[in-house]
Amino acid sequence: MDGQTTPQAGNARQTAAPPRESRVGGIDKARRVLKRVYGYDSFRSGQEDVISSILGRHDTVAIMPTGAGKSLCYQIPALMLAGVMGGPGIGMSIVISPLKSLMRDQVSALQAVGVSASYLNSSLAPEDEARVMADIAHHRVTLLYCAPERLVRRDFRELIAATPVALVAVDEAHCVSQWGHDFRPEYRQIRDFLETCTPRAVVAAFTATATEHVREDIVSALGLRDPAQFKTSFDRPNLWFGTKKLPRRAKDDWIVSFARDHADQSGIVYCASRRETEELADALAQAGINAAAYHAGLPDERRSAVQDAFIDDDIRVIVATNAFGMGIDKPDVRYVLHHNMPSSIEEYYQEAGRAGRDGDPGRCMLLWNDGDVSFRTRQIDNTDREGDMPDADRQMLRTSRHDLLNAMIGYCGTTGCLRASLLGYFGETAPRECGNCSNCDGEFESVDVTREAVQVMRCVQDLGQRVGKGTVASVLHGAQSEAVAKRGYDRAPSYGALRSSSLPFVKDVIAQMVADGYLAVHMSNGAYPVLVFGPRADDAARGDFHYEIKREAAHTGSGGSGRGSGSGWRDGGMYGASSRVETAKLSDPELFDRLRELRSAIAKESGKPPYMVFNDRSLREMAELKPTDADAFLAINGVGERKLEAYGERFMEAIRGYMADKG
Repeated sequence: MDGQTTPQAGNARQTAAPPRESRVGGIDKARRVLKRVYGYDSFRSGQEDVISSILGRHDTVAIMPTGAGKSLCYQIPALMLAGVMGGPGIGMSIVISPLKSLMRDQVSALQAVGVSASYLNSSLAPEDEARVMADIAHHRVTLLYCAPERLVRRDFRELIAATPVALVAVDEAHCVSQWGHDFRPEYRQIRDFLETCTPRAVVAAFTATATEHVREDIVSALGLRDPAQFKTSFDRPNLWFGTKKLPRRAKDDWIVSFARDHADQSGIVYCASRRETEELADALAQAGINAAAYHAGLPDERRSAVQDAFIDDDIRVIVATNAFGMGIDKPDVRYVLHHNMPSSIEEYYQEAGRAGRDGDPGRCMLLWNDGDVSFRTRQIDNTDREGDMPDADRQMLRTSRHDLLNAMIGYCGTTGCLRASLLGYFGETAPRECGNCSNCDGEFESVDVTREAVQVMRCVQDLGQRVGKGTVASVLHGAQSEAVAKRGYDRAPSYGALRSSSLPFVKDVIAQMVADGYLAVHMSNGAYPVLVFGPRADDAARGDFHYEIKREAAHTGSGGSGRGSGSGWRDGGMYGASSRVETAKLSDPELFDRLRELRSAIAKESGKPPYMVFNDRSLREMAELKPTDADAFLAINGVGERKLEAYGERFMEAIRGYMADKG
């Protein structure tokens, strides 16, 4: 369940008429539910529009970044539509999600605030599944989470046909589109399942990322009826972004060093393969860091144990495969590190977005190298040979996915502001510098590479725009390899033109030219990525063409700041602050520490994760305001009636005791 703390920048963009008021109540009642159940005083930007649309019985598409509070946009309407907050009830709500671990965490969080929520997926024992099915049949479930595979089961469909369903929320809705970065065929069953719900339920589709093409596919594939569409700003102001190009082993060393320096913080490290998660988790453990691997190859029991330990703060670092770790629902993750380049910016932004979901500062560092590019290219080609699809569609899909990868490569290679690059990709404008990423923080030196760039363009022309980046670099460097000689590339006019430059430097120039649009990477015969002229190629042919790239300034010693330093960012300020710095800003950090200790004790007693008791922001507010009666305690952000009843007296007693000790 997303923490409701810091408003998102920007407003939701609506593409439908304002929704009508529902007989179950409108946005004013939704605000009361927000405070009463969740303990928050106001919605984040964009949430009210989405909730109003659903309550107005409109099909809805909401595109909101991870951490923007998507879950509240269907949870609050679900409570109101079920009539549990007073007024008439229409029926239960169903949330379709591919993330089994996320289901469990969100259901636990809902149950902790008194909501009748359940889930159905393959992780349940037969007796638990039977109990949930019976609860549905007896109308004892307000909010049901289920995996898309469940929708095709006859017993489930028969049960739903006999159960009033008011809302079907489709989470990770981009999975329904074969043009998206995470297509899941089972999502195509959702439209047929919706016919089971009679009368038809309102359908709300949620995704953290979707291009215009994918958005249109979502509407069509789900059979949405004249949906209201909303898109909130993708900016996450509390997140710091960084990139760093490193060899394979240097990546491991960097991550181990960083995790050791931030041992008191929770973090997620994403890797491209199961083997890498295991190896890196072992390296972290050998360095004294409490870490564990987390991937689909582990037994369900082991995954559940690792997830529980991470959420309970018994494990500080979880090393997960890309996408699989998206099921981890922990608001106070302070950093997300990528050991490998993801396959798309959409995938990266979703995964990086697991950091700082409580509104406090989070750090996102992407480590990459040319081997990552080769791996992702092979992955696309191998995957897209599978499945029953016409050749033309397969080629179009492969090209689409390579375009997504090219954008990711461009992000890694850019020397401009990383936040501006990300927001620009999602169609938003941003200042040229954010002051909150490795490129804005870093120290660079400009290098005139006009001669090198001109020679690169000539070589691409000489070789007929039909070879890849590595071959172009080898030819320019004057490689005396059998592959170059066999194809006659050693007779090209540009052969050896950059012999005096190192091969890695030539490759860096080429990568930056791709990022800047002078070159592009296309698929040759659908099988091999080749360099071709990009949209700005004509500029490089002009007589006044001048081209510079930025390279990291050299640093001596282990000090320094910015991209050239060991950590890769400043260790201070709003975005770079550690938890110690945040605590030091409190007027009474000693009371804050006492409250954290009490929270840990209650969490252990109740078997709940600490954040489900209270998040750090609520504890900081308690330490500052020192509430000692029910009304004052209820005014704390994140304190609702249920939490006041469950925990209020113990926290107020601790505050009174502390104040008495201090006189």
